[in-house]
Amino acid sequence: MEVGWSWYSVDTGDVVDAQEDPELPTSLWREAVVSKLGILEAVMLINGTVQRRTPEGWRDIGTIQLAAEGGEAAFAASVAAQPSQPRQYLLGAARDFGAYAVDVVRADATEPKAFPPAADLMAPEGVTPPKSEAELAAWVLRQCLARETSALVHITADGSAPVPLFAHPFADVTANGVWLDPSSEVPEAVMVEDLRPKVYALTSANAELLQSLSRGLPAKVLLGAVSLSTEGMEPMIVERHGERWLCYFSHPALSEAVVLPAFKKADSKSTVDWLGDRVLPARGGALNGAAATLQPQVESHRLRVGSSDVPVYLILPPGGAAALTVRLHEGPNQRDRWGADGMDAWLISRGYGVLKVNFRGSAGFGRRWRTGRTGSGDVAEEGGADDLTQLLMGRQSSTDGVVAVKEHEEAEGFLDDIAAAVRWALEERKVLGGIPAPGSLPPVAVLGSYFGGYAALHAAHRLKDLIACAVAVAPVQRPPAGSWWPESYVPDAATRASAASLRSGAEAGGIDPAREVFEPAAMAKELREAALMLVEFERDGPDAQGDLMESLAPLGCDPEEWPTSVQYVQYAGEGRGGGMVKQSMLDMYRRLDGFLYRHLSPLAAATDGRSLLHESFVEEGPFISASLLPAMRGGMSASAKNIELGFEQGLRTSYGDQVAASLPQLRSAAGGFGEGKESGKAGKRKALLAPSNRIAVRQDGTIEVTVVFAEEPEGLHVLLSEVWVHLRSKGMGFTLALPRQPKKGQAIRAFRLPSGRGFVFEIAGESSIGAIENYNGWAASSGRATVISMLKPEDLSRAPVMVPATIVLDA
Repeated sequence: MEVGWSWYSVDTGDVVDAQEDPELPTSLWREAVVSKLGILEAVMLINGTVQRRTPEGWRDIGTIQLAAEGGEAAFAASVAAQPSQPRQYLLGAARDFGAYAVDVVRADATEPKAFPPAADLMAPEGVTPPKSEAELAAWVLRQCLARETSALVHITADGSAPVPLFAHPFADVTANGVWLDPSSEVPEAVMVEDLRPKVYALTSANAELLQSLSRGLPAKVLLGAVSLSTEGMEPMIVERHGERWLCYFSHPALSEAVVLPAFKKADSKSTVDWLGDRVLPARGGALNGAAATLQPQVESHRLRVGSSDVPVYLILPPGGAAALTVRLHEGPNQRDRWGADGMDAWLISRGYGVLKVNFRGSAGFGRRWRTGRTGSGDVAEEGGADDLTQLLMGRQSSTDGVVAVKEHEEAEGFLDDIAAAVRWALEERKVLGGIPAPGSLPPVAVLGSYFGGYAALHAAHRLKDLIACAVAVAPVQRPPAGSWWPESYVPDAATRASAASLRSGAEAGGIDPAREVFEPAAMAKELREAALMLVEFERDGPDAQGDLMESLAPLGCDPEEWPTSVQYVQYAGEGRGGGMVKQSMLDMYRRLDGFLYRHLSPLAAATDGRSLLHESFVEEGPFISASLLPAMRGGMSASAKNIELGFEQGLRTSYGDQVAASLPQLRSAAGGFGEGKESGKAGKRKALLAPSNRIAVRQDGTIEVTVVFAEEPEGLHVLLSEVWVHLRSKGMGFTLALPRQPKKGQAIRAFRLPSGRGFVFEIAGESSIGAIENYNGWAASSGRATVISMLKPEDLSRAPVMVPATIVLDA
């Protein structure tokens, strides 16, 4: 059902007289400002135009350039992806019938009225902020113009250029970082996240309040069961609910804010009383203090790459790192922040250092950096205002997000930033204790999801001398918007040159002529030789679905041709980001743990005596819709054991004790399967958890399971239930949740591989009923496993031989 809404107003007390405003129909609204008295004061339309209420009626007072980017089509796409849009640009109504907003500083703007002091600015190498306040104001303006950073601006009613009230030379001002005085509705402070978050007061009253918030903190606060010292914590944002406040603080070790409740008396200008010492679980706040207990060493740096500067973060274990993981955020249009999160804590607890790179395309450091176009404050330093204006006015763009790069811009990409950051960490910062020997492969892994996964694939292909292995979770495989790959997806100069050549003479629209240099599937030949862990989610968006895995190992190909260092898993029923099924997410992190250790531990042995840690693999019985996985050993969770024992009991019920007794035992002590009434309740299971295997679902719903053994299996049985399929041979027990509901009355079909060490099993499935729906339906109806089909060794001995396809890759 489509729901519409409208704004009605009335001059009398009778709501019957209320009428929809004929001048500004709500179908055009994007953001609105309502005063504390409930009066609609200002509206920003979907094209970025700001309309202000005046005594004479609505007045057009200008356009917010950031909001106008991409036009109405970009806004419609944004709403489709996220129907509930946060406030981004229009902040408040000024008393002069203007408005307060967040926007880029314009070339004809005056110098900002407020800005950070020079001591707070972490300038890149070779850039020195002036010391005098007058010179600093002009310098900040030039930096803002060159980088196109967003600022807090006052849009005046007279049509002149918006006045910058606060601007930062390197970082963007955002709407959620602006504090509005609740009584005057005027901006009173600005929080900016450059390399570290910092709040700047715009009024003397707010300066006193900030001092009170920092000065009155308890010495320690409780985050769950963790006691955190408040030393070094600084206020970021305050949410006011009358006299009760939620105060967000940055922590020296944590990436998420520490949120504390407080009581603020109405008659007190600055005194705040804290309500206990327990951190609240709030949106955007820290949920656990695991990272703080590990005492990570957190650093921030601004690296020089060509004439640009790249913000990076480094997080190291207290005793130093044995290997380095490069975490790439999900951008573009996102960013990494100061501090360690839960994933960082998980990595440093195992001995890994973590490097986070805000490569070009990242948000928070100006529009030029966010859109993937290069250029820094140096342009303004060298060329002056007139040259800079020409630079800005000479920019070319198109509505599909593809930016034509001018000759004066650097021909680089996000991969240049990542490579430079890794080399800096290894050779200058020496995070592994020394400089790697020439020609040796350093113990470095790159991992990321979505755009970060896309970047990880390009790194695995193009940075083979720096990257030992890569983890790509739901990597972008198709253009995220429009039909051509945007500028922010260009990895390096070579790709940019190839794309320009392929696109030469082509008109924007339709299939991108340069897709072969962007799409991960086009790199399949090179990625087959890489150490790669690829993860997908079955119900993810179209941009994270593609032909990469089919290109790496086409369905039906000979297992002898499977890429030996690639493992792939697609989790059933999971949407964007996963996390719906607990055992599936546990499975992903346990596979990640083993993958990193297997590929980095041998290389880390030479890093100053430091070593890596990992946990033994535990089978959780995840829901997997597709996979290509190596043989695994380890333990079993309680739920996985119950599934296996359920098969044993189900076989007794369906086929009797005599047939059940023919199954090979998996437990080394008395009480193993087939030894009486108490079978399975004693003894320790000692068996291979899974052979090398591949799982796939064809378009008609047929489930294809390929298993390959190190040697021909002895006593192999295959058991099928409503939800799982179980393979059992001497020394091996493998259980798989079916990715589709099996069709009733259909038997398992088996085919032997030519090597004699493997089989392909086909199970007819319902194409429209996935793993999660199948499991829920079964659990609601009976919840008891029954064996509906079985293949015994004599059946498998008569299985026909399947001739696999041969992989043919373009030269």
